[in-house]
Amino acid sequence: MTNELSKAAAVLGRKGGQVKSETKARAARENGKKGGRPRKSVGKKGEIEMKQNLMENYKEWRRISEEMLEDGYTGSIDCGEKSVREDFSEFAKLDKEISFEEMFELEKEYEDMEEE
Repeated sequence: MTNELSKAAAVLGRKGGQVKSETKARAARENGKKGGRPRKSVGKKGEIEMKQNLMENYKEWRRISEEMLEDGYTGSIDCGEKSVREDFSEFAKLDKEISFEEMFELEKEYEDMEEE
């Protein structure tokens, strides 16, 4: 019985979501003027996962960058340089450029792991 209710509710929800009305369109336009739908907040668990993913990206970026430097390419891995932060941000597909402070923390954590 519960499974049937869930299926029925899902069907109704889909139907309701497909309704196009002037009221719905007007509300969407107004929300768009305010910057659109707010982003979902990330809980503590999500924040930890994001940091882990960022560190994994940093390790991969650092490995590739060091190999390129060894092969004679010009460049740097110094997070004090804006171009380095831009490069890493692009590599990690970040929405905005990583700050010096954030990247410096990644660098310190990476170097601590290398010493172990």
